[in-house]
Amino acid sequence: MALPLIKIMLVDDSRLVRSSLRDRLSLEEDLVVVAEARDGMEAIKLACTSLTEINVLIMDYEMPLCGGIEACRHLKRLKPEVAVIILSGLSNQEVQRRAAQAGADLFLVKGAIGPRLIEAVRQLGRNSSAFEPRSN
Repeated sequence: MALPLIKIMLVDDSRLVRSSLRDRLSLEEDLVVVAEARDGMEAIKLACTSLTEINVLIMDYEMPLCGGIEACRHLKRLKPEVAVIILSGLSNQEVQRRAAQAGADLFLVKGAIGPRLIEAVRQLGRNSSAFEPRSN
């Protein structure tokens, strides 16, 4: 029996980071990257205009134009059904507090994401109200 697909948007100003995340997520049969953005403004626009539902948005904390905190705040107001995971190279409590206040569902330090990210995407994606089981 096929696992239901969890649809993901990647948001990071680094093409290399997006590519690395996409490559890792593509190894999982039930995870699919359906959209990518370079900054928060592009993510908001894509999330609100895309015909494809997004279950989980994985977003960098620091980006030019519109960072992850500001974008998360807007997205949670516009698309509350989408789970947001904030990634950052910074691990201090102030950064984590700001992410939580913006409505992020989870904060992860970039250097320690590995299996924890996959587990979190599955857990949050299946709990997302935008989640639809895959039909065969």
